[in-house]
This record gives sequence, structure tokens and C-alpha cells, in this order.
Amino acid sequence: MYEYWKHENDDGTAELHVQDGFEWGNDLTCRRPEGEAEWGSYCPLSGEEHITHEYVKIDRDEAETLAETVNQELPEEFDEEATA
Repeated sequence: MYEYWKHENDDGTAELHVQDGFEWGNDLTCRRPEGEAEWGSYCPLSGEEHITHEYVKIDRDEAETLAETVNQELPEEFDEEATA
């Protein structure tokens, strides 16, 4: 099951983490209002670690909305039902 986490930075960027348990994690750096984005990967974090780093757990709809702000779509492989 996928989890989605969001972190808003002071410089107007946002980080979206898409994580499949401790198997893998992908992140989307969203540069707003420029509309630029960059996909990357990260070492999966526990829920507690995400919270420590000021991430907020979000649902898939909010993750899709965040990606759309920088003209991105969540890849089809992320279409499984997420844990909330």
C-alpha cells in the first residue's frame, strides 16, 4: 500500500513523497509558481521520521492535486489504493 506525504518549504517549493512501505520511496520536488518539477528517490522513512521532518500524511487525491500544480501526473504504478 502506498503512502503519500507532503512537506511545504519556506521557499515556496513542496516535496511530495510516495512510498511503498520500506520497499522504495519516490519524491517529487514541486517548484511553484514556476511550474517546474523533478522526480527523484529517497530512502523510505517511517511515519515518525516523516513527522519529525515536518511532513504531513495526505491522501492520493491531495497528492494528485499537488502534482498537477507543476503539470505532473502520478505514474500509473502509484494507482494502488493508498493507506490513509
